[in-house]
Amino acid sequence: MPFLRVCGAFAFDYGHSGAVVFWVVGVALSRLARTLLVFCAAAGVGAGCHKDKESLIVVQLAATQDSSPTVVESVMLAATSGRTWTFKPTSLSLSTVPISFGLYIGAGITGRVEIGANVMSKGGGVCFSGSGQATINTAGETVPLTIPPMSPSACVTDGGGADGFGSGGSRSGGSGGGMVDDGGFGGSAGTGGAIASGGNANTGGSTGTGGSAGGAGAGGNRSGGTAGGAGKGSGGTGTGGSSTGGAGMGGAGIAPSLRTCREFDHNIVPGCVGGSNRVSSVAISPDGLLVATAGNDGRIKIWRFDGRALTATGTVLTPYAGPGLAFSPDGTRLAAVAGTTVRLWTVANWVAGAPLQGDGSNNDFVGVGFTPDSKRVVSADQIGFAGGSLYVHDTAGTGLPAFTQHVIDEPVAVAVSPRAQPDGSVGVVVTSWYGTAAVFTLASTGGFAASMVIPVSANKAVTPAVRFSPDGSFFATGADDTVVRFWNFPATSIAAMGADIRFGGSVNAIAFAPDGKTIVAAGTFGNPLVGTFNVTTRAAVGRYVPAYDADSIAFSPNGAAVVGGEDDCGKVFVCAD
Repeated sequence: MPFLRVCGAFAFDYGHSGAVVFWVVGVALSRLARTLLVFCAAAGVGAGCHKDKESLIVVQLAATQDSSPTVVESVMLAATSGRTWTFKPTSLSLSTVPISFGLYIGAGITGRVEIGANVMSKGGGVCFSGSGQATINTAGETVPLTIPPMSPSACVTDGGGADGFGSGGSRSGGSGGGMVDDGGFGGSAGTGGAIASGGNANTGGSTGTGGSAGGAGAGGNRSGGTAGGAGKGSGGTGTGGSSTGGAGMGGAGIAPSLRTCREFDHNIVPGCVGGSNRVSSVAISPDGLLVATAGNDGRIKIWRFDGRALTATGTVLTPYAGPGLAFSPDGTRLAAVAGTTVRLWTVANWVAGAPLQGDGSNNDFVGVGFTPDSKRVVSADQIGFAGGSLYVHDTAGTGLPAFTQHVIDEPVAVAVSPRAQPDGSVGVVVTSWYGTAAVFTLASTGGFAASMVIPVSANKAVTPAVRFSPDGSFFATGADDTVVRFWNFPATSIAAMGADIRFGGSVNAIAFAPDGKTIVAAGTFGNPLVGTFNVTTRAAVGRYVPAYDADSIAFSPNGAAVVGGEDDCGKVFVCAD
């Protein structure tokens, strides 16, 4: 079917009868008018029809199966490129039957583009929101995008204008507004910001601190949500965003209570019928839109993530033999342990690069991470009683290590600081099977400038969990002795920093919330266990018991969700309020 373009955007609705109903800036067209416009699009004539090198994203929206058909008053779509579209059709319903909207995304734009959608019912009583991601490989191409079915929720408009979308804000911060239940869009042209952690949830922010800026991306969820791409506004004092802009997820949201969790299947065949499969690693992309889960089935499964639910993209990567999985901080690469090598994929097209090699001894790798500038990959292998080796590879290199460092005790996990020190150096910690942590400083010019071995477990328990704080000023370790401990970085003493956290079970994995105020631990003590704790007070905050032992864990970039892998039946859980 030819596409048509009139004054910015069009939409077409495949109705129950199979007929196509076109929408152009809210006006239903007669058959004759549609014919003329189709001719215009096909022939490329007229000032409004010809768009050189503008890519077309065809966005498909639908409601969940349990939703009743809802008469639509307005539809707002926003892209991380900074463009927004608003439709106010005279006769349109949202139901399980998909509605499609065609969006010209801008000349020359390629790569990943997230589209956020918010739909408000007639009268503003019910709202739907969601988001999805399209990849434009070549400027000017047409790309389909199906946003996962959206659930209805009550609209809240006290942060916005009469139509429920709010004023959106300008590139300088603006008034921000707020859209509906899920926080609204981050500003009509750039950095207005989503509501995130500022203001009251669902109100669009009331004091000007409503979430990070970001592009015009989807406003996210009640606890923070995504705010879109990287905005650079100058601030302002409005009610819808912070001053500096940010990348992807819209500010640090409130950590989940762990009272609302859902399970998903990594296995090809859902459940234990698909095999006794341990999901030993999970990773979330820096923009919060993708989740990777990796299991001992040798597969890395790529999911789309809306902040609450996982939707399989259909992309599966091999090989994997971990643990060890990480997105680069700039979101362009995914690294995974693959036995005696580390593999890299380019996220835009999932093309694999040359395997990263060790020292030729064919020892198994046990962990991987990126330096904050995304230019180097740090990994470790295990020799046995002789210890192991720590490697640094250049992402643009040949696959051979640029630097190698011996580790005294046999490694079990690796952590790389997300924040460089003032001199450009980066912290690296390798924990062992014998309750120790080897602390290194990776110099900005390459090589390891300093090291210290810290006994992190009094009874030399295996320590599979290690993670740096978001600001890189300290790190935490978790061991089979059931304790989470904290340590200063740079390390100047073997003494722990402050009180311990008594998890109550073997600690398999830990992760910090983006604001550094909460840490989540995953493990087991006879029964599976996931718990969140206040970093300052060490007090327990939330608790979740998954179906099987929790083996891996990650916080979403906005802090509003945790995603974890379990050690049986390929189960993955998401906790988000």
